[in-house]
Amino acid sequence: FAECNALRSIALPVGVESIGVGAFRKCGALESATLPEGLQSVGEYAFAECDALRSIELPTGLRTLAARAFWNCGALESATFPAGLRSIGASAFYRCQALRSATLPDELESIAAGAFGYYSICNKQKIDDFTLGGAVGSVAERYARENGIRFEAR
Repeated sequence: FAECNALRSIALPVGVESIGVGAFRKCGALESATLPEGLQSVGEYAFAECDALRSIELPTGLRTLAARAFWNCGALESATFPAGLRSIGASAFYRCQALRSATLPDELESIAAGAFGYYSICNKQKIDDFTLGGAVGSVAERYARENGIRFEAR
């Protein structure tokens, strides 16, 4: 489906366990994506450069968000992260300038470089007023501290 500009919405069926590399990349008109419970991984660049995507609710069962999964989704305003999510890859939400906050689950074990809060890593330019939320002592708090991003304990 990559570069399918006529695609406005998708609803993946129960039973889909992974979304492959670049599966929906550059689907410029994609506004909504319904992902099934039991989805375990979202591959690299899976939804990268989906310019019209405004929100994503990641389902229960998701364990891994690969590098650049939502890279350069400039209109993305909200993302919901499920309990049980274990890892978020490098630049997963890089250049998502409309995304102003993310609250991450306690079970999260790793957040790779540039996953949140940046629109230019090479120049270390951050998204203004980005806030990362999570538990005190969590990897979310460590990521925020190491990257000079505001953190809110929940």
